[in-house]
Amino acid sequence: MVFGGLMVGALIVSLIVLRFFGSYILRLVPHRFREMFTRFQHGILKSFTRRGLPVLFGYTVIIWLLEGGRLFFVTRSLDAHDVTLSAVIFIALLSSLITTIPATPGGAGLVELA
Repeated sequence: MVFGGLMVGALIVSLIVLRFFGSYILRLVPHRFREMFTRFQHGILKSFTRRGLPVLFGYTVIIWLLEGGRLFFVTRSLDAHDVTLSAVIFIALLSSLITTIPATPGGAGLVELA
């Protein structure tokens, strides 16, 4: 949980740095990558507008509830009634987080290990 909190904090700080110090960072980017960095910065920052943030948050909650619900019903079909809904959502989040580590193609083996 602490590691996840630190990652979320680092992402928030990165977004703030990108928003306010993006022009300074652009100077450090090689010339051939400046256009890509500018498009990346524009795309990232425009997705977090005040009008779009509630919609983004709503979609995120719905998607995680559906993912957790899927795994919840799988555990119920396997007669594992000790697994709670909060544990199922945590397991789904953990497996998604593990697949972001590019150690194997598609996270094969890492998700099952976790």
